[in-house]
Amino acid sequence: MLDMLEESKYDHKILAVPERSPRYEQMRGLDDVPPHVLTEVQHFFEIYKELEGRSVEMKGWQGFDEAQTAIAQSRKRYQDLHEAQSA
Repeated sequence: MLDMLEESKYDHKILAVPERSPRYEQMRGLDDVPPHVLTEVQHFFEIYKELEGRSVEMKGWQGFDEAQTAIAQSRKRYQDLHEAQSA
């Protein structure tokens, strides 16, 4: 997971690979991703935010556990929002 800070809010980007792909079967964690790939992904997000006229502060890569936590928190916010709209 790539952590970015934009306008005092965290923006998490999850890096994922297909579970059953022979191409990625050796990738089980962030340490298995070539460092240059991580640099390319980070650079992409820096540039696309810049093109939108927004600045972003990169906070770095986080591991699987942090990504799982961010996903769970995002799902909860989504569910809470839609429950409130349905009420």
